[in-house]
Amino acid sequence: MGILRVIEEKGTERLKRGFAKMVKGGVIMDVTSVEQAIIAEEAGAV
Repeated sequence: MGILRVIEEKGTERLKRGFAKMVKGGVIMDVTSVEQAIIAEEAGAV
């Protein structure tokens, strides 16, 4: 149980660090409709 817990904690930290790196310069999003594209553009999407 102790080993599994350490792996989970490391995975959580790794996930958080990876997410922080990913959103550092912005966020990549999938736009699936015209309405979403308009909202994204108005919010400053390029």
